[in-house]
Amino acid sequence: MGEITIQDVIEGMNLSEPVTVTPETRLRDALQIMSSNGFSQLPVVKEDKLKGMLSYKSIVKQMELNQDFERKKGSIALLELAVRHFTDPDAKALSLDDSVFELFKVTKAEDAVVIGETGGKPRYVITNFDAVNILERLSEVFLLIEQIEDMLRSILKKQLETQGLDLSEIVQKINQNLGPAQQSYHLPRTIEKMSWDNYITFITNKESWTPLFSKMFETITSVKNYFSFVRDLRNDVFHFRKLSHTLGDSEINKLGRIKAWLKNFQ
Repeated sequence: MGEITIQDVIEGMNLSEPVTVTPETRLRDALQIMSSNGFSQLPVVKEDKLKGMLSYKSIVKQMELNQDFERKKGSIALLELAVRHFTDPDAKALSLDDSVFELFKVTKAEDAVVIGETGGKPRYVITNFDAVNILERLSEVFLLIEQIEDMLRSILKKQLETQGLDLSEIVQKINQNLGPAQQSYHLPRTIEKMSWDNYITFITNKESWTPLFSKMFETITSVKNYFSFVRDLRNDVFHFRKLSHTLGDSEINKLGRIKAWLKNFQ
C-alpha cells in the first residue's frame, strides 16, 4: 500500500454529506442551522461549486474588514444580510486522494477543511476534532504493538539478569548452530536490535529455552503462535498494508490478550 489517503482513513467514520448554504442565504438562517446542529461552520455552495466557508470566525473577520457594515443599522440589519458578505472565499479544500498527512497539516491551522473534488460540491467536512480522532485511531494499534514489544524486551532482560546469563554467549551459540547457510537468520547481540523473528528464534532455541523460558512461558507452540501473530500484524500495520482502524475486534482483542499474558511475567 502506498501513501495513506483521506479516502483510506474516513472509511468507517460514518460521515454524511455536509449541510450547505448558498451565497444568498440570510445570515440569520445560516446561524440558526449552525446553532441547531452544533456546527462551527457551513460550506457555501452555488450550483454545486464551493464558494467558501461560513464560520463564526469568518463572520467576525469580515465584519472587521468590511466598512459597509458600519453603515448598517444595528445587529438586526446585519442578520438579514446574505452570507456571501461573511464567507471566507479562501477556505481550504482537499480531495479524497490527498494524503492524510496533508489533512493533519491543514487542520492544525484551520478549524475545518472541505473534502471533495477541486472546486466542486463538498462531500464531507472534517474538523480539527475529527482529525484528532483519526490520528488516535491510526495510532491505537501502533501504540499497543510498541507496548507489547517493550514488555517483551523488559522480560528478556530481566530473565537474563536473574539467571546470570550473558546474552552474547547465548547468541553466539545459537548463530553457530544455525550455520553459514542461515546467515540471514543470525541473531543480533543486543535485544534492542532484535526483530520479532529474532525474538521467536531466541526464545524457542534449545540454547535459551530450557535455562531461561521453559518454566516461564507455557509452550514453544504458544510463543510461536502469539509472537508470529504480533509480527505479521505489525508488518501489515507499519507498512500500511492494513490501517489500524480497519482491523477487526478479534485482532485488537488478541493483542490485548497477548499484552495481558506478558504482564504475568514482568
